[in-house]
Amino acid sequence: MNQEQYEALVDRLEQESEQRPGWYRTKLGGMALLGYGYIAGILLLLCAALVLLVMMVAKRSATAIAVKLGLILVPLIWAVIRAMTVKLEPPQGRELQRAQAPELFACIDEVRAKAGAPVAHKVLITDEFNAAVVQHPRLGIFGWPRNYLILGLPLMQALDPQEFRSVLAHEFGHLSGAHGKFGAWIYRLRAGWARLTYALEQDDHWGKFLFVPFFKWYAPAFATLSFVQARRQEYEADRMAAVVSGERIAAAALIRVHLQSRFLNASYWRRILQEADNKAEPDAQPFAMLRTAFAEQRLDDGARSTLEAALKRRTGCDDTHPSLSDRLRSLQMPAQLPAPIQTSAAESFLGPLSDQLSGEFDTQWRQSVAAWWQGRHQYATASRTRLAALSSVDGELSVEDAFNRAELTEELGDEAEARAQLETLAARAPDHAPTQFALGRLLLGSDDESGIELLRKAMRLDSGAEQTACALIVDYLQRHGRNEEARAHIDNLHDAGERDHAARKERGEVRINDKLLPHGLAADQLQALSKQLQAFSELKRVYLARKQTVHYQQHALYVLAFERRTRFWKFESSGALQALTHRLSEEVTFPGETIIISVDAENKAFRKRFRAVAGAELQLLS
Repeated sequence: MNQEQYEALVDRLEQESEQRPGWYRTKLGGMALLGYGYIAGILLLLCAALVLLVMMVAKRSATAIAVKLGLILVPLIWAVIRAMTVKLEPPQGRELQRAQAPELFACIDEVRAKAGAPVAHKVLITDEFNAAVVQHPRLGIFGWPRNYLILGLPLMQALDPQEFRSVLAHEFGHLSGAHGKFGAWIYRLRAGWARLTYALEQDDHWGKFLFVPFFKWYAPAFATLSFVQARRQEYEADRMAAVVSGERIAAAALIRVHLQSRFLNASYWRRILQEADNKAEPDAQPFAMLRTAFAEQRLDDGARSTLEAALKRRTGCDDTHPSLSDRLRSLQMPAQLPAPIQTSAAESFLGPLSDQLSGEFDTQWRQSVAAWWQGRHQYATASRTRLAALSSVDGELSVEDAFNRAELTEELGDEAEARAQLETLAARAPDHAPTQFALGRLLLGSDDESGIELLRKAMRLDSGAEQTACALIVDYLQRHGRNEEARAHIDNLHDAGERDHAARKERGEVRINDKLLPHGLAADQLQALSKQLQAFSELKRVYLARKQTVHYQQHALYVLAFERRTRFWKFESSGALQALTHRLSEEVTFPGETIIISVDAENKAFRKRFRAVAGAELQLLS
């Protein structure tokens, strides 16, 4: 189904839900029950087969066969039960007790009562810019949910108390009587089936083959059919927010959440992480700093342009959340910039606990980014040295060196200079795909539509760039309300995603029936590779070939196969082979993407395949 067909289906379902709501609800309910029916059907069939086998044993009819089949069926039934009671991890966060934040819990109780929503069994505070009510089923797919209210401290720091109450009302509205029992059930199932499918794929038990194929089809089909219902529920949740806090506050909350989210993602975190380029260790306190960062009044022009851009985006068929303009229109409220807040919801409802939580999250953040920070600092230091060397070269740089200089210039923070360098290089090397892509990306990022044609050109030159390029084009078009133009690119994006998935699988393994070709490397490349391999005394023979691939054939995939020197009297640990493979991958510079495998005695069939490839065996140089 392409994007145009999908949008037509959603339009038809929307019309059906308006014109024949009873029939739509019946279909949706029937589809919801189908999931339970499949589970029940599998269990009934297996249990019936087991009863039949027991009867055969009792009648002494084919007893030996019945016992053997029973030994298969009983574990399979147990595997089915395990599959249906697979553990779904509850939401994570720091649990708050009523005594710690009485004002917050009083607000929660008030909003929940007005919304007619069920009790929140646990209140969790997190470091995310988000709020949600999650129903975690204690009995897996069979239900008995425990309700978690998840509150992000950054979100509470960004909103005033009344706006925060509006957000709470929206989240409780999803589970309230406003949706009705049927709507709340559908709301839970949309997330539940998807979570179950993921959990089954992760759980390594052999009975999952009965369920994973079905739910891979069922979960997306159910999500499509229930899409209209889910989108309507967003509008209903917004109306609940308006009932609790008023239309003006509900609209202000929607606008402020969008503006502050954009500020965090486009500016705040980017600026903090850029400190790694100059500081060896992280010393920032990002969550404590947010209190003042949100309170500061940013330039009206910047906020206004962000809001105008958000209002251009139209509601698409790939997100149940309507666009900001449609949500404001539903509330019958104009799009106005909210006034600066005087007191945040965090200060009002958490008091001193807000500072304590900020300190805890800051400590956790510094610990979590420490390894990345060190690596980024080392990379930035080396990059500055490399950039200085490239910038000091007399004469014209090669295309690759000129592109690397532009990349390093952008990475180290000078986007304007990088763009100028890429524009010069694009004119000089019009067939260099990385340059066309990088320049197109920067142009679209600054709302220059000419970047679309450059990205299209990059896709023609390198099919491996198609998925990312299509995603950038789709985002640009949708950001400007041009959903119809985005359709073809969405189709290309889906197709490219499937190709990428197939390519990753193809390039992640070597099978005995894969076709191996001569590597095609130049003599100097072979010499450099052989010299590196000589440092590994464990290697007896090494073979290099190129795997014939279906996808992205312009990017060679090499396979390095090695035989080890072994001594029958010498003890070898079970991890020695894995350790050698890891060292080869880490310490050897290969001419391109390379898979490393062993062709020791246990892999004689593979060894034979490599020996049959002309020029595959490498001469190890001393």
